[in-house]
Amino acid sequence: MTWSGMPGNIYFLRTEPYYRIIWVAEGSMIVELTEEGRWIKLEKGDRLDLPPGVPHQAVVGKHGVICLEARSKPISR
Repeated sequence: MTWSGMPGNIYFLRTEPYYRIIWVAEGSMIVELTEEGRWIKLEKGDRLDLPPGVPHQAVVGKHGVICLEARSKPISR
């Protein structure tokens, strides 16, 4: 799946029930992993792997962002 965000867009705090892999194809964004209190700047070519249930929020950079995303459900063992 591909998605994009306009400069300054804010993606408010959320969690997802699936694994989420995000690749930045163009632009940038900053993602906060809220439980860790850590901010990660993602730029063109960067990848972020988010396990299910990890609270996060993001702000798109000044040139916008285009991302490729893969999702999968947790594997039962």
